[in-house]
Amino acid sequence: MKPIYSIIIPTYNAEHSIIDCISSINIQKLHNYEILIINDGSTDNTLSLLYNIKEKNERLKILTIDNQGVSSARNRGIKEAQGEWIIFMDSDDSWDNNTLSVIDNCIKKSNSTIDLIVFNYNSVCDNQIIPHQLFKESYYNESCKSFIEKTKKMPFEFYLNVVWNKVYRTDIIKNNNIYFQKDIKLGEDAIFNYKYLTYCQTVNILNFCLYNYKIDNKNSLSRKYTSTQEISFCYMNIYNKYIQLLKDKNISTKIYTKERGYFIGIIKNYIKLYPNEKTEFKSIIKNIRKIFPYIYIKPQNGYYWTIVSIAYNYKLDIFLDLLIRYKHHQLYHTEKNTSIIIY
Repeated sequence: MKPIYSIIIPTYNAEHSIIDCISSINIQKLHNYEILIINDGSTDNTLSLLYNIKEKNERLKILTIDNQGVSSARNRGIKEAQGEWIIFMDSDDSWDNNTLSVIDNCIKKSNSTIDLIVFNYNSVCDNQIIPHQLFKESYYNESCKSFIEKTKKMPFEFYLNVVWNKVYRTDIIKNNNIYFQKDIKLGEDAIFNYKYLTYCQTVNILNFCLYNYKIDNKNSLSRKYTSTQEISFCYMNIYNKYIQLLKDKNISTKIYTKERGYFIGIIKNYIKLYPNEKTEFKSIIKNIRKIFPYIYIKPQNGYYWTIVSIAYNYKLDIFLDLLIRYKHHQLYHTEKNTSIIIY
């Protein structure tokens, strides 16, 4: 029987987590799925464990590729997927006991007229489970445009920049050649989502925490960056793609952020991107406006950040220069390897 769901799990050296990951799928009440494990050239005992599991689970398919990274692994899974819906999962994470039942009921409730399902998640650290309620209530048959407008409150949070808390139509992905970009090291999930949303009409948003995201063991498919400058360029790429999505959906491109770290992070990132440029504040702000022309700072509680936001939004750069120097003089002496706090 053809599966309804294709669960795609890229894995690399996941011998300590892959059994729990697959077990959380196998205990679901529904079994109308296939599990596509893409072994990305593991060098530990992962593959042996997978073959042992496969002996007892006919729904499990194992595909091995040379080590090429998470994007190539997921793309291989997409090509092999037979289900009507695709769900992505990381090999060190797990599902809630009722994840698939909730998803299945959601689809039936909408008479299969939806193109995307998004749900909340738990973060797991040191065996502590912390719910993350991105959405406080459920929305059914929400227009894609309305969904994206909701995400503008925190555009680079987990609404859009991950794939593991979503369910996608396989035909939309394959018919429109939507695959993960292999030549970038950060933000491939977000860019995949932006492409998908271009062809998406309706969204169901669930306020249930259906995914357990383990944050204390994210080394299985870790990325290597050559520099903080490379990371900064990746963030700019994500930002530019997001703005293009807003334009494609006829949504206002003004982004009002209330995050203080976001604003200071933009300045830090700019200094990292152009370390040899004079760090004269007025020229930095002028160039930042060219790179991030749609960012506005939402007034905060407290006089200082309210004045900063007004000064930035209304381009009062001489005044803004004095304000930032007063509180954040260290920005003018930013070391190349200090941590980035943008987004």
